[in-house]
Amino acid sequence: MTEVCSLQQLPLKQSLFGTQDLNKQHKMEVLMLVLNQQELFGLEIPTSWRLQDSLEVVRDNYVFGILAIWVTNNIDTSTGVLEAFFDNDTSLLYLAGKGDGNIRCFEMGDTSPYYSEKITQFVSDVPTKSACIAPKRCVDVMNCEVNRILKLTDNSVAPVSWVVPRKSKVNFADDLFPHTAGTQYALNGSDWLGGANGNPVLVSLDPASRGITVEQQEEIKREEEEQQRIEEEKIAEANKKELPTFFKIQHVAGKPYQRSQFFENVKADNTSSETETIKVNRKWMCVPWSGAGGLVGVFDINKPHRISDTPGLIECGSNQLDLDFNPFNDDILATGLENAKIKIWKVPENLVSQKTNHRDELSALSGHYSKVIMTKFHPVASNVLASASYDMTVKLWDIEKSSAVSTIEGHPDYLQSFDWNYNGSLFASACKDKNLRIVDPHSGSIVATAAGHQGAKSTKITWMGNQQKLISVGFSKTSERQFSVWDTRNFSSPLGTVSLDTASGVITPYYDEGTGILFLLGKGDGTISYYEIVDEAPYGHLLSKFQTADPQVGVAVMPKRFVDVKKVEIALMYKLTTKNVQPISFTVPRTRKEFFQDDIFSDCPTDKPALDANAWFSGKDADRPLMSLQPAGMTKLSDAPAIERTSKYSFEAEQQKRKDGPVSKEQVMDGFFDKVTTDWKEGEVVVPVGASYSELNDQVDDDEWSD
Repeated sequence: MTEVCSLQQLPLKQSLFGTQDLNKQHKMEVLMLVLNQQELFGLEIPTSWRLQDSLEVVRDNYVFGILAIWVTNNIDTSTGVLEAFFDNDTSLLYLAGKGDGNIRCFEMGDTSPYYSEKITQFVSDVPTKSACIAPKRCVDVMNCEVNRILKLTDNSVAPVSWVVPRKSKVNFADDLFPHTAGTQYALNGSDWLGGANGNPVLVSLDPASRGITVEQQEEIKREEEEQQRIEEEKIAEANKKELPTFFKIQHVAGKPYQRSQFFENVKADNTSSETETIKVNRKWMCVPWSGAGGLVGVFDINKPHRISDTPGLIECGSNQLDLDFNPFNDDILATGLENAKIKIWKVPENLVSQKTNHRDELSALSGHYSKVIMTKFHPVASNVLASASYDMTVKLWDIEKSSAVSTIEGHPDYLQSFDWNYNGSLFASACKDKNLRIVDPHSGSIVATAAGHQGAKSTKITWMGNQQKLISVGFSKTSERQFSVWDTRNFSSPLGTVSLDTASGVITPYYDEGTGILFLLGKGDGTISYYEIVDEAPYGHLLSKFQTADPQVGVAVMPKRFVDVKKVEIALMYKLTTKNVQPISFTVPRTRKEFFQDDIFSDCPTDKPALDANAWFSGKDADRPLMSLQPAGMTKLSDAPAIERTSKYSFEAEQQKRKDGPVSKEQVMDGFFDKVTTDWKEGEVVVPVGASYSELNDQVDDDEWSD
């Protein structure tokens, strides 16, 4: 190791080494380095100066100080020529001797003894013909490999790695890997030949920014900071806006049914965190059942009970990954299976009481090449089913004909969520590549694409009723749960994003178009949060949370046409836990429940299709048939007579007394006396308080006196 000192002048004949304590175990060689200025000093530098030579360099009666000290160490007595490789990033020196099998490694320092042999040496009995050090860009930084020496033998090239042991190798160790020289040059040949010099262009070894130069990283960092500043200013500006003081729906309350209305002893299979785990309609409730063979439990939703240990089940023959009820036929159930098939079932009326499992499906749809992870019936056309698979395709089926009519490609990875819009003319998808897409199912083309939530976990989406908007729920880069509101007419960025919490459960959104309320159903949560969605920033206002101690495995929502409007019930949900299924009713408190609340209950879709499969596949679209939720004989709240409000108390007399001035004690007593004396009861004689003896006698009739 070389230590450079400053040039100094000492008095004549004074020894330079008289006071220095050098390490005697090393052989020291002292060299005078004058940086091409030998002629200036008129010196001829000897090739080797020993410590005991008592070096004195004299000119003009002055002794010049030492510019450098060179420390050497005897390694061994081998005759092989040593090849030295020094890594400036780690200050490690590697020595490979020709004909030797070993490769030595030393850590160099700035103080005596200037090197350390504590680094593990590479020992081998295979002779080395030559060696080289690999560029720093080749090392495995996530495995903490600091250097790699390529050793040439008689018949092979053997890579030798030096790895720093670390307990955790999840994050990039920036203390081991500083910026290193990249492939970009700082000067061209003509510039250097012209006398110019420059430093190497450094790049980062961090896999997140590999190959990006330091200047580019700093520029990216400045741009991100500027973008963050702009976003913070936008959020601050949005928060300055006056929030609405009146919400359309206030004080929404969730209330579970009585325990007697629970489905007990439910043995649901909750191994999948991506797909739906419970579905309901007016007639049935179905859940994936624990056990081999792809079991599905289907139970009469109007007969809550404790389920037996061996109920009759639907047996799919392969693990089921998703399921969906036909919206126009309560008995038709579709199941997406792990063996790449889709099976269509008709639920038997006496399924639960059967002693053997039901294995006779209506049809089995084949066409996918990998697991079917999503099934979704069309909201308007009958017998139209969409399915998504790990083969990165979406197929549209005519289940009546048991055939795939069209296949939609273009997704670079598998889908995490899928939802039809209000009339089924478009569908939205959330893909594993963290992008959201709007797809035209008739042409199979992607209409719009947007960058969605950038977190590692799944994103779920839902349309906002008959609006051209949708809601996505996912995770940020910092694993914070959030939801965003999107306008599909301007799909480049969300209208607004609301941060929720840092829980890990995937959230399934449910939007009630009649009330404009978004319910967030998080898997593993014990809480159901609900927000009112508005048209202005921040676009979502928290109304309340329904909290229980039991975490939910999944939540299914009953179709809106089956809510109890007389109780002002806006949503009926079925919460699946590890032990049971709990019905939960969400109601709005109203004083005049005898009237139909038409400001809350708008027309909702019926169970009648608007098109058949042939018409829809030919390119036709139609609006959903709607129905009113108003019961017969119930008057709308908007047509109800106005409430005649009367005051319970009259303050006019009191106000008049205050105008007349203060009341004296005599007036109070006179008023009390008048009250008592005028309080006659028919057929009774009442003697006034304070009457005289003569007045008492006057109260007796003359004919009552005895003779």
